[in-house]
Amino acid sequence: MKPPYIAAVAAYCSLIFYLSHQSKLPSTGFSFPGMDKVAHGVMFGGLAATVAVGLRRSNDVILPWRLFLIPFFFAAFYGLTDEIHQLFVIDRTFEVLDIVADAAGALLVQVFLCRFCWRIFAQEKPNPVMIHD
Repeated sequence: MKPPYIAAVAAYCSLIFYLSHQSKLPSTGFSFPGMDKVAHGVMFGGLAATVAVGLRRSNDVILPWRLFLIPFFFAAFYGLTDEIHQLFVIDRTFEVLDIVADAAGALLVQVFLCRFCWRIFAQEKPNPVMIHD
């Protein structure tokens, strides 16, 4: 990955670290059931997207499965380390469902990017065969 993209990934990871190091997160003014999990999915989906864009724009030759899996596993692993980090933060806890939400967000973003934006795993429609009698 080229240095500007490494810097973008490092900045994004630093933002996540900063937020997870807070004993109390800032309030958005509204809430709904499961909002915490949605927030995790969005944050780590964004991390996966940042890594994916960096890989795609930095390397001329990258295998499609690597472009899909590397950002997913990076975001999921960082989600795990984020939860471990929260064990050492006052009033924060380790939650397995947060890791699941992190991985789900990363997976959804990777499917969207690779399938619909970059058309990496798009199925080619076969040309119909015309039969004349």
